[in-house]
Amino acid sequence: MQAVFVAWGAGIRRGVDLGTISNLRVAPTIAKLLGVSLPAATQPPLTDALQPQ
Repeated sequence: MQAVFVAWGAGIRRGVDLGTISNLRVAPTIAKLLGVSLPAATQPPLTDALQPQ
């Protein structure tokens, strides 16, 4: 099963094509944007989609 992932807004880079990703990477990405820890995450955030800090 595949779905579309679209991210837009503050902290998101424009025009990035991530290809196929795991849904397990979405929550860590949101946590990173919010500046909160998500120690139970089993996958890394989608850093290619994020603005450099």
